[in-house]
Amino acid sequence: MARWAHWTNAMDERLRREYPKRGARACAELMGLTVGQVGSRAQALGVKSHTRSPNWTPDEDDVLRLRYPTEGIEGCLPLLGRKRKAIEYRALRLGLGRRTNVGGGWTPRPVYDHCALARALGMSVAPPLPRDAVLIHGEAQ
Repeated sequence: MARWAHWTNAMDERLRREYPKRGARACAELMGLTVGQVGSRAQALGVKSHTRSPNWTPDEDDVLRLRYPTEGIEGCLPLLGRKRKAIEYRALRLGLGRRTNVGGGWTPRPVYDHCALARALGMSVAPPLPRDAVLIHGEAQ
């Protein structure tokens, strides 16, 4: 990978053409540059990528609500097929925390400080569900 990139008009045109369809990682590989170089140049050119992950479905939220508190990210990764950070942020938005074994019993790990921080940053955070809630398509019954 190149340490420094001198951007030519041809490289800019290629980035404008490929970045919206392929994203930073694929363009970096094609052009022999780092993801950071490609992302910075795309931002400078005002080019946006359309390779976002799909929105979270109610079924994926159910998996998080059932597995994340006891198994954490590792228990959710193979079932969801999403990136580690995506799972972490979604769990935060849903107000989920890990349960830890303290004194022989499972208790929720405090996530309220994170929730307060998220709210202060303007993010919406769902309140945690009671332990005995039954989930049907992401809604407590």
